[in-house]
Amino acid sequence: MGPITTRMARIDPGPSQSFGMVGALIAALGAILVIVAFTAVDWFKKGSGSHSHFSDIHRALDQGKGFAAGPAKLYFAWLGWTLLVAVVIVALLANLPSPAAAALRILGSLLALAAIALSFLAISLAKSGLHGPAYTTYLKDARLGFYLAVGGFLLAGIGAAIGPMRRRG
Repeated sequence: MGPITTRMARIDPGPSQSFGMVGALIAALGAILVIVAFTAVDWFKKGSGSHSHFSDIHRALDQGKGFAAGPAKLYFAWLGWTLLVAVVIVALLANLPSPAAAALRILGSLLALAAIALSFLAISLAKSGLHGPAYTTYLKDARLGFYLAVGGFLLAGIGAAIGPMRRRG
């Protein structure tokens, strides 16, 4: 590098990064939606007048009411909350200005997609066929809790994908 190039490099060091506030806020909004889904609203159409909150479904599956499918038992027992924590932590880390931000942005997006896919698997509370209704019945009966969880995980994944803010010197 010649003296002019070196002098210009000191004047304009190139792009730098700062904490991705927009991505972090979107991820936080997604986390809030999932928390509301997991604590306050129904997941299924009320059949017998009882609630179908996340904890109600967990209790029913834990007590062995019906023939529950494996993903539903795991999701409503502990996997849903674990996915929420993992997606939000990775999304926030993906918004930090670091060399790992690019990899964390991809990881956060993939984790969010996995959480969405597992949410879709989990609403099938019983195996289809002889032991329970068809999957489409569960989709038809899904209520606000399911949709808030899916939307919240989607927002958290978008927040992760945004990453740190890039700015010029």
